[in-house]
Amino acid sequence: MSDKSMDKIKLASKLIGILLIIGGMALIIVGFTDFISALTKELEPKLFVCSFLGIPTFFLGMALAVYGFIRKVSIKITKLSMDTENNLHKVTVIHSLNNEVDTLSKRVCSSCKLENDSDSVFCKHCGTKL
Repeated sequence: MSDKSMDKIKLASKLIGILLIIGGMALIIVGFTDFISALTKELEPKLFVCSFLGIPTFFLGMALAVYGFIRKVSIKITKLSMDTENNLHKVTVIHSLNNEVDTLSKRVCSSCKLENDSDSVFCKHCGTKL
């Protein structure tokens, strides 16, 4: 299937899905409203069957709408995960660079091999002049 025909199918499923969602909700509301009003008046509900038709209509509409919008959702999720991965990589690089700078700024004692701060004159472990 070509991209244009796939786009038409997706658009149709979006529109039909939204219409079925609205229609299903309307049928559910009509059915339950009739049921509740019949209970308060102690009558037999006449339109309660609408709710039984509305529930599958609503879920069918949800399924079509999800199918129609799935590409946009997957593109946004992919973009978000790529941004997260790039930011994580940047943080990792910055952290490793900070570690290298810390290592380069330390002075190592020639006798005991302990790392001292860069501005130290004497070793903090053995007292040897750096």
